[in-house]
Amino acid sequence: MEKDTICALSTPYGISGIGIIRISGPDTLYVIKKIFIPGRKRKLEKIWKTHTVRYGHIVDEKGKVIDEVLVTIMKSPSSYTREDMAEIGCHGGLAAIKTILSLCTRNGVRLAQPGEFTKRAFLNGRIDLAQAESIVEIINSKTEKSLEVSVKQLTGSLSRKIAVLRNQLINIMALVNYEIDFSEDYGNISNSNLLEKIGAVIKKIKKILSEGQSGRVLTEGVKIAIVGKPNVGKSSLLNLLVKEDRAIVSEIPGTTRDFVEATICINGIPFTIIDTAGIRNHAVGIEKIGVERAVKWIEKAEMIIVVLDSSSEFDSLDRQILSKAKSKPHIIVLNKCDLNDKNEIIISEICKGERVIKVSCITGKGLQELHEAITENLNEGLCEVNDPEFFLSIRQQLCLEKALKMLEEAKFLVEKKISSDMIAEMIRFSIFHLDEISGKNISEETLDEIFGSFCVGK
Repeated sequence: MEKDTICALSTPYGISGIGIIRISGPDTLYVIKKIFIPGRKRKLEKIWKTHTVRYGHIVDEKGKVIDEVLVTIMKSPSSYTREDMAEIGCHGGLAAIKTILSLCTRNGVRLAQPGEFTKRAFLNGRIDLAQAESIVEIINSKTEKSLEVSVKQLTGSLSRKIAVLRNQLINIMALVNYEIDFSEDYGNISNSNLLEKIGAVIKKIKKILSEGQSGRVLTEGVKIAIVGKPNVGKSSLLNLLVKEDRAIVSEIPGTTRDFVEATICINGIPFTIIDTAGIRNHAVGIEKIGVERAVKWIEKAEMIIVVLDSSSEFDSLDRQILSKAKSKPHIIVLNKCDLNDKNEIIISEICKGERVIKVSCITGKGLQELHEAITENLNEGLCEVNDPEFFLSIRQQLCLEKALKMLEEAKFLVEKKISSDMIAEMIRFSIFHLDEISGKNISEETLDEIFGSFCVGK
């Protein structure tokens, strides 16, 4: 890893009360002493104590005062990156921030890459890769529950589970190696104890995969697509759910030409609601593109809300839309129930066995029942969301699935009494994939991809 000193703005660019400029690396204290003068005519100590804050001014090469600041010093190894670090709390104007960053670079400090501070924390052994990935989720948390599970992951909830699995596999590997070295019947394993140990790890991995999916629902949310024919009230339903006018509502069919997104929170779970274009046959031009995207959203979304109009005729197109939606967890909404319910009996017969929510976007009737249906659909169709202690990113899930596949292959080889060497190799591969989660075994390209998704100052 490069041992140069880096800097970046850790607060968002823009006009604000304060801005925090972060510096990390071996030359941190040297640079601070060159650009910072303590206030009230005090002098800097020759040995600056760690985790202390000093009031003063940032000055340029000619002694001109740039800004009034607070400087916090954190010495290695007791810092976020385990390097010497400083944080300059300055005023949040663009001119002050740019001038201070420029002054840092003129004194040999390099501008940081996205996620480079956290990458250094990982490479210096302060956190593992699973903990590092949780930091992005803390920053992006939309609800208190998603924040809670992300913080648990940062403190090592997933890392500890992976470490336990790894230790169990190492013990199994030792058992297999013993068989290879000392068994009279070399190449065959008939040890029922070995099967039991492998089976126990397989069971734990499957449980982690299940719980991790529940945690990811809290951190990433669930995409719900609202679909239906034109003018059935999809945009009105979106506005009702988010409690504000996010989508244009008109009596003219085909008003929504593209999808509109909005986020809501139900029982601490974030949901992204997508209002799609009305689906109809023979659409042309821009409307045709909107219809095509609406159909694609049925495939991409985790949950579907099919909107039917209780005041108009239920036809073959309604049936087609319902048929497409049934491949996913879905909810049927009978909208405009404040008008004539002439289709209610017919729709109830067609949707026999399914729950139909009667809604009026004018009066708000049915909203609470719709909220309940969304939560029930989530628990029944996607995963049980209780109080998960961790989440799995797509990358971590794939690594666990690969580890599971290798272990299932190893179990098969034991059952069939096939070569011990092959069994050992499958277990070795399983450990390899677990190490991809913690970062013990990871390529530079993967690291760049993970930390490249971070903001620059983190």
